[in-house]
Amino acid sequence: MHSTLTEHARCLFGDEYQPVPECECDHQEHYFIEELTFAGADSILAMLHELCPHVVDGLAPAGRWPGSPR
Repeated sequence: MHSTLTEHARCLFGDEYQPVPECECDHQEHYFIEELTFAGADSILAMLHELCPHVVDGLAPAGRWPGSPR
């Protein structure tokens, strides 16, 4: 059993920053999806920051909506 959402994602999908750890768990995607569904926002953000730090920088693209004031 994985202790964090990040470990589970790394074992299931791999990681370009660290070698994939050897694991004896049953790696089926639906178990990860279930864990992800009930995970808190902090766990999800921690996973994203660790696995893809260049994508998750905390800056969301902010476009101008057609009805927004100028």
